[in-house]
Amino acid sequence: MIQSRFLGPVIILASYLTHALHLVHEDQLSGPRHTVPLSCEALGWESRKARKMPRIIDAFAFNGEFDIVEARRRELAPYVNGTAMLVTELNMHGEMKEPVIPPDFAGSSYRVLGKEAFDDCGDKQAQGFNYCALSVTKNSIALAVEDFRLSDDDWVIFSDPDEIPDREAVRLLYECEVPVGPNESFDHVRLSAHAHYQYTFSCQYYHSNWLSLDCRSNCKGPVVMRAATMRQFGFRTFQAMVKPWCTQNGPYASCGKHLKKILVPKSMWHLSSFGGVEMFSKKLTDNSDTWKPHQDLADMAHQCLDADKERRFGVNATNSKSTMKLHKKLQVEPSYPAVPHSVAEDPQRFQVFFAWDAEAN
Repeated sequence: MIQSRFLGPVIILASYLTHALHLVHEDQLSGPRHTVPLSCEALGWESRKARKMPRIIDAFAFNGEFDIVEARRRELAPYVNGTAMLVTELNMHGEMKEPVIPPDFAGSSYRVLGKEAFDDCGDKQAQGFNYCALSVTKNSIALAVEDFRLSDDDWVIFSDPDEIPDREAVRLLYECEVPVGPNESFDHVRLSAHAHYQYTFSCQYYHSNWLSLDCRSNCKGPVVMRAATMRQFGFRTFQAMVKPWCTQNGPYASCGKHLKKILVPKSMWHLSSFGGVEMFSKKLTDNSDTWKPHQDLADMAHQCLDADKERRFGVNATNSKSTMKLHKKLQVEPSYPAVPHSVAEDPQRFQVFFAWDAEAN
């Protein structure tokens, strides 16, 4: 059942700016890195020549992240033409979820992916079911995107909802001749982070794959691609390129390395596990990772690891090869680029992003 509501080179841009590419030492981190001037000229792109303006659709899977999606909607509202969302009847472990209806706002569209869409993943107890279910989910976001009837040259922004693009980067899709697409040297744009937070703005990473400025492997963060590229490769392969994390299931599915990318530094924020105790509990239950909370969830919101320690991906993933290093911060000013424009413009609405025990108005 599908329901719908329609309403290999890597180029690092602005590398000429030496201050934009310096690595932040662990003992110097006091906030997000300075933003790169985002203009066609600064990034080495020509100004737009074509009269026809492209359409831009924001696309992600939704699982109850209402506060995050509201911040994302406000951040991108000046420049996107629509928002495509997908919800699933099953979680990533093959269990029925409590039904959730995405927020209804101008230009939004969503689809509900029924449990039968996961039949090809086999027994939910089998090893790898979770990654197959994740691939089905991410690739099926394209179904909601297709409701907008995009031309091949139109743009799609794909990511998890908590990976919020900077509206200043999205603006360039209108203003510039972006050399990305099936007939170009590069097939996608990858946005790297101003900052990567965990739980609230009080806990910030000083090292993660979302902050990487070389992004030679295991790149993370929003991907901006032409609709034609979505139709050629699907979505999941831009999050995970190889098995077992990527499987060829779902619309336009493929798996493989995508090294033909343009990396735009300081052009998004990762608000990982934001939204409070209830939202984080839902994430632990439904996500593909086999996470198990090792302490009271409320306590986790008020604690960060010392700068000298490392937290591995997941709450209890002790065998993970990838690590993300946390740096404790006492306070983040609610101003851009420390936080998205949308949060800086209305911090009272997003108080839960600053402390889990706060209530948004």
